[in-house]
Amino acid sequence: MKKLFIIGLGILLLASVSQAQLLIGSRAAGMGGAGSAVVTDLAAAYYNPAGLMKNQARAAELKVALGASYSNPDKLVAAISAATDPAKFMQDNYANDLSFTGSLNGVIGLNVRKIGISVIPMMSALVDKRANTMAGTAAGIGNAAGALTLGHSFGVPYVGTLHLGVNGKYIYAANGAITTNAGGGTQTWSVGNGIGFDIGALTTVNVPLVTEINLALVARDLNESVTYKNKSQTATTDPADPTKFIMGPTVDGADTTVAGTSSYVLGAAATIPVVGILTAIDLENVSTAGNPTSNTHIGIEWPIFMNMLVLRAGTASGPNLQLTTFGAKLGLPILGLDVAMVQDGKNTKNSSYVVDINIGI
Repeated sequence: MKKLFIIGLGILLLASVSQAQLLIGSRAAGMGGAGSAVVTDLAAAYYNPAGLMKNQARAAELKVALGASYSNPDKLVAAISAATDPAKFMQDNYANDLSFTGSLNGVIGLNVRKIGISVIPMMSALVDKRANTMAGTAAGIGNAAGALTLGHSFGVPYVGTLHLGVNGKYIYAANGAITTNAGGGTQTWSVGNGIGFDIGALTTVNVPLVTEINLALVARDLNESVTYKNKSQTATTDPADPTKFIMGPTVDGADTTVAGTSSYVLGAAATIPVVGILTAIDLENVSTAGNPTSNTHIGIEWPIFMNMLVLRAGTASGPNLQLTTFGAKLGLPILGLDVAMVQDGKNTKNSSYVVDINIGI
C-alpha cells in the first residue's frame, strides 16, 4: 500500500506538469502563457520552435530565464536536489515543520543565427512533515531537456513567409519519494533518459490598413519516452537516535518506459491599431491517459516610453488551471530584463515569479 501511495505521488507531480504548458520565460509568463505566436527569443524552444526562425533582432543571444514558487524557496531547492535520496532530506529537516508544493522551470541557452542550443529544466517537489518527527512525505521530480532547435523560413504564395521549426530533445529525468511513520518507511527512486521532439509553424497574415495577425500551430513532446532504472530501499528510524534513519540494502526494480504526453496548440496574436496593444491567445489540447483537456491562455502587451518599458497581463484557464499573470520588461540596447508574477487561483502556495536576463548583439 505504501509503495502504491508513493507511486501515486509521483503521478500527481507529473500530472501537475503535463496538464498545461508551463510558463517559461517572462514574456509569455506575463501574458498568461500565450506564447506560441509571439515568442521569438530562445524561449521559443519551448513554446514554438518556429518562433526562433522569425527572430530578426540579433545575430547572437544568450538567455537565462528561471521561474519558481516563492513558498519555502530554499526548502524547495533542497527537496528537488534530494529527488534520488528523499530520506536524507527528511533527516536534514527533522526539526522543521514543512508543508508545501512547488516547482522550478526555465530555459538557459544560446541562439546563434537562428540555431538554438538550450536546456529546459522542469522540476517539482511535494513535502509534508511535522517538526521533531521522521514521519511525513517527501517527493521530488527533476526533468531537464537538452534541445537543438533548427528550422527554415520560405515564401508561400498567398500566405507570405512561413516559418518552420523543430526541436530534437535529449531528456534526463530523476524522481524519488518516501512516506514514513515514526518507525520508518520505504523510499523509491528512478533515474532515466530518453528522446522526443517538437515541431511548429508560424506565419503572418496581413489585414490591409488594419493590422497583421500572427498564426501558430505547434505539436509538443511527439514520440517522447523516457526509460527509467528503478530502485528502492528501506529506511528504519534509528532506536538510538530518532533523528536518523538506518538504511537497508538497495533493491533493483524492473526498468520501466514512460511515454510523454503530447500536446497541440493553436495560437494567434495581433496588435490593436491606434492603441498599440498586442493581444495573444493560445488554445491548448492535452490528452493525459486518454482524457483530453483543453486550456486557454490569453495575454496582452503594452509598450510605452518608446518601447523601453513594456507592461503585460494575462490569464490561463482550464479544468485544472486558474492563473492570473502580470509582467514588465525594461529594454536596453544590449541587456534586457523581464519579470513576471504568476498568481495561482487553485493554490496560492504555487504562485511564482519568473525572471529573464537577455544579452544579445
